[in-house]
Amino acid sequence: MPTNEQVTMLDRKITLVSSSRETVDGVCDYLGRAGARATSAGSLEEAQASSTGADAIVLFADDFPRPAALSTFAALRKALPSILIVVVTEAVEEFTPAVGSGKSVECVVVLRRPAWGWMLLDAVLAGAGRSSQ
Repeated sequence: MPTNEQVTMLDRKITLVSSSRETVDGVCDYLGRAGARATSAGSLEEAQASSTGADAIVLFADDFPRPAALSTFAALRKALPSILIVVVTEAVEEFTPAVGSGKSVECVVVLRRPAWGWMLLDAVLAGAGRSSQ
């Protein structure tokens, strides 16, 4: 019988953006056990196309050059304003001002590295609740 978390996560698509196969495999496995359907993009150029139909995007920003990660983050927010974006980075202070203000701020969570699977799951669950209100 599924746990409450599995029922809550069922039928959610989460796109992971990371150049690290180890990160993608580990997080996909963890989220899959929680009932999510995790997909991945291995480059920033693939991020938007891979996020079609996603309920959330998890961007491991430190896997990429900072200017490119910030630019992709801004492009994702503009193109997909209602999709939750969880940014995992050591440079929280650089991504936090980029969040801006308004309704779209509700669809962004910035987590400091290291972020464990349960932290990502909590961010997706909490952010999905905020963005659907």
